[in-house]
Amino acid sequence: MYNHTGLQGRLTADPELRYTQQGTAITSFTLASDTGRKTKDGKKITNFIECVAWRAQAEFVCKYLSKGRLVLVEGELTSRNYEDKDGNRRKAVEITVDSVHFCDSKKDGGQSSGSDFADPGYSEGSGDFTEIEMVLALRDQLFESIAEAIKSELGRINEARSNTKASMLYLTILTETKNMVLQSRNLLKSQQYFLKHRAGAPQRWIKPTK
Repeated sequence: MYNHTGLQGRLTADPELRYTQQGTAITSFTLASDTGRKTKDGKKITNFIECVAWRAQAEFVCKYLSKGRLVLVEGELTSRNYEDKDGNRRKAVEITVDSVHFCDSKKDGGQSSGSDFADPGYSEGSGDFTEIEMVLALRDQLFESIAEAIKSELGRINEARSNTKASMLYLTILTETKNMVLQSRNLLKSQQYFLKHRAGAPQRWIKPTK
C-alpha cells in the first residue's frame, strides 16, 4: 500500500544526534506547521508534528538544520505504542524521514524564500564554505538513496516480483542518474578545492543546478 507524506514547517528546537546500542545514528525533531486556519479569536492554528531520521539522514539533519529553519520533509507516516513515565500506554504518530528539502536560506536567518536553496553561495573573502558543504551533503544523500533503490530493484528481480524489461530500464535510469550525481559531486569538490587554494582573486562558486 502507498504510504508517502510531505510536510513543511519550522524546527522548534535544534536536533540532537543519538546512537542506538548497535551504533545506528538517529535523531528526532518537531516541525511547527501552519495550517492556514485561525481560531475564532484570530490566532493561527499550528500543528506540531514529530519527525524521526536515521543513519546518514540523521547526521545530515543534525549538521545542517537548526531551530527556526524552514524545511519540507518527505517520508512515511508511522505509528508506535510506548509507555510514558507514569506507566500509561500511549500511541505516537510521526514521520519517518526519507528526504529533507531546504525552503529558506541560512543567510536569511530562517526567513522563507520559497526555494530549496535560495541562492546558496560562497561569500567573497569570507572563507565560509558552509553552503557548498551543504550541497555536497545533499548530493551524498541522493547518491545513497539511488544506491538503495538499485539494491531494492535487484532484490525484486531476483524474487521475480517485477517485469524484467521494465526493471532493466529502471536500473539503467538509476545507474545513469547515480553517475551524474557522482560527476556533479566531483566537480563541486574540485571547485571547492580551487577556491580554497586560489590566492588574491575574487572567490565565488557556481550555483549548482537542481
